[in-house]
Amino acid sequence: MRTAPPQPAPLVLPCSGKTEMKRKKRIMYLSETSREQEVKQEIENFLHALSSYPDRFAREPRLSFHKHLFDIETASHQVPAGRDRRRPLGH
Repeated sequence: MRTAPPQPAPLVLPCSGKTEMKRKKRIMYLSETSREQEVKQEIENFLHALSSYPDRFAREPRLSFHKHLFDIETASHQVPAGRDRRRPLGH
């Protein structure tokens, strides 16, 4: 039976406490910013669903609000690259 050759230990570079703390703060800030953007998008989707549901319901009487909101959320995640999600089509 053959065994794999031993793997070298990963290279760990020493970091000063200050550098590590700055790195953690930057990661935490990026995470908070990302979450804030997600929440804003969820709110925009919900408000859009509220305003557009009556017209769509008139065309599709069996459509639930939940399904309509789901369709809007799905569409917002399929925005083509390079297009700003906050701007409606045609602007």
